[in-house]
Amino acid sequence: MSKQYAILMKPQYNIAFEEEYHRLCVAELTLVLKGIGVQATEINIVQAHKGHMMTFSCECILSDEAKETVFKLSFFYMLLENNGPNTNIVPIGYEPVFPEDLSTRLKYSGKTNETITRLMLNIGLSVMDRLDGREQVSILDPMCGKGTTLFEAMTDGYDAYGIDENKGAIHDMSVYFSRYLKEGHYKHQMEKGKAIVGGKNVGETLSFKVAKDKEAAKRKEFIEMKCIAADAAKGCVVFKKNSIDVIACDLPYGIAHIGKKGKQSTRSIVGILDGALDSWDRLLKKGGSIALAWNTFTDSKQEIVDCLGRHGFVECPETEHVDFSHRVSQAINRDLVFALKK
Repeated sequence: MSKQYAILMKPQYNIAFEEEYHRLCVAELTLVLKGIGVQATEINIVQAHKGHMMTFSCECILSDEAKETVFKLSFFYMLLENNGPNTNIVPIGYEPVFPEDLSTRLKYSGKTNETITRLMLNIGLSVMDRLDGREQVSILDPMCGKGTTLFEAMTDGYDAYGIDENKGAIHDMSVYFSRYLKEGHYKHQMEKGKAIVGGKNVGETLSFKVAKDKEAAKRKEFIEMKCIAADAAKGCVVFKKNSIDVIACDLPYGIAHIGKKGKQSTRSIVGILDGALDSWDRLLKKGGSIALAWNTFTDSKQEIVDCLGRHGFVECPETEHVDFSHRVSQAINRDLVFALKK
């Protein structure tokens, strides 16, 4: 006998097109539960006064692992279960390392949408092959800006690594995160330095080690965040080979961004990827995943998929037929692609 559940969806005031967003939420629920062996069926989104509920069925009662997975969904607010005539709130024991305001509090123009970032991370983690059995997960954003992806990763206790050629963005991230940790009384260490490779200064580095609580600090159990202010391809030499589980990147949306392809400059996203994917591949573990968001007004999905294929990545079978495209603004139609390292 199937079990019926409902998720009260978190209000999204900064999502431009609600109906398209809901389509992405259905895909996220389906994929992340499938990733832990749970099949969700009869999925529907219904209006609930001023909010929305996502209803779904499972063949069995959700395990603690499944409840934690649901808690991490980009749209999660509350989990309910149908017990005949009664609807009960389902308690979930999982507690994130940081509250969600870690990534939402810092505001600036051009900021990546936190909800879409979390959705990308969740799906990227659900489709990867965890071949080495490690519990600790590592995330890389090779165009991290001021750190939205890194903060979303650290919220759930993942190690987070970032690269960005904008020194000002890395500095702003450092100031914000340092202040956040001090205000929250988190046990942490911060270091700044320079990355010297082959006698050359590749870029300025920033690293944090953060303990979830005092007991974790005593056991020397730290979550790591490390960033380098450098080119998206060159900065990769700082990080250990085959050390990253998921690469997640919200690629530049405009056509003014210049990438390198050989000795020629190109304004396309494909040009940027052609110059960087081999370096990213060096860092990604075998079976690891890559999650990319981009503006389809600059490059088509097929162009992105073909580019990934040229550099040894294959589009994830679970997601290749899912429509992730959604309108952001008049000038931006965002799409997502998920691929695996062969």
